[in-house]
This record gives sequence, structure tokens and C-alpha cells, in this order.
Amino acid sequence: MVTKTGAPELATDPMGPEFSDVIVILKPKDEWTTAETKEELIEKYKENCQLSLG
Repeated sequence: MVTKTGAPELATDPMGPEFSDVIVILKPKDEWTTAETKEELIEKYKENCQLSLG
């Protein structure tokens, strides 16, 4: 997971400096070990985020 925070140098994106983009880079689906479907992967991701946030 990669996070990009802030506004770009060029004013092509209206995003302000206090906002972040979260980018998740996935392995090919045949290499997934914790989920079989996209929906299952999303659910597990949400559960993990809730644990991280407390």
C-alpha cells in the first residue's frame, strides 16, 4: 500500500494539500492466499483496517 498526500506541482488536480490518495498494488489473482474473490479481498481489507484504527 502506498499513500500520496498533498497537491501536485501542476494545478491539474483540485485535491488540496490535506487530502491523501491510497494506492493498493495487488499480486496477480492466482497468487492470492487470503481471498478467492475480489469481494472477499475487499472484506478482509476492511476488517484489517478496522483493527488498525482501533
